[in-house]
Amino acid sequence: DRLLSKNQVLCKLIKLIAQVNIMSSYFKAQKNTQKGFTLVETLVSLAIFAVVMVTATGIILSVITSNKRNQAVNSVVNNLNYSVESMVRDIKTGFSYKCNYTPTPDQTLSDFKSLPHGCTSATPIDNLALVSTINGSVEKIVQYQFKQPVGEDIGYIEKTIYTESDGFVTSAVYPLTDRINIDIRSMSFGVDPGAPLYDADGIVNSNPSQPSVYLLMKGTAKVNAINISDFFIQTLISQRLPNLI
Repeated sequence: DRLLSKNQVLCKLIKLIAQVNIMSSYFKAQKNTQKGFTLVETLVSLAIFAVVMVTATGIILSVITSNKRNQAVNSVVNNLNYSVESMVRDIKTGFSYKCNYTPTPDQTLSDFKSLPHGCTSATPIDNLALVSTINGSVEKIVQYQFKQPVGEDIGYIEKTIYTESDGFVTSAVYPLTDRINIDIRSMSFGVDPGAPLYDADGIVNSNPSQPSVYLLMKGTAKVNAINISDFFIQTLISQRLPNLI
């Protein structure tokens, strides 16, 4: 029995030693698999990260540049729309249209109204003068004209305002469109005088019609001297006030 007991103890000891060896081999294997990055791996990782960051930065800068460009384009288009709408609104609410108008130093507003119409629908012209009522009861003579100074590539719409001062007509002249970012290539008016409500003898006209102005305009919108878009405007402007011509 004692011999058997010793054998059992020996067997258990052998098994324990074997288990210890197995555990030791396992932990050694686990230790060998947990390696760090080598210098080459670190450099490759940094290079990939740098490429990704440069690409992402380029995309972000491109988006910012595109957004600024779009804002500039919107600003140019809004300025053009405002200029054209201002002119159209003035023509709609005005009357006594005159084409190729040249004022005289002593001419008054009443003299202007008494002038013959002077416009024919078959002959396009590049300037139009009228009595503006856009300021309410204060009537002024306003002239719109296409201008392209000699030696300059940029064309524009010029607005001239004539007002009475002691019975004489004075003027204020300024460009209606942006001369930096908007290039007006051409502009022409075609005027239909219409038929007045009453003839010279005060007899009611059986077929009256309002005066109307046909506007044609083409040009180029620019941002920082770079052409961004060509435009062509074609519209018919009908007078909204009673026919006083």
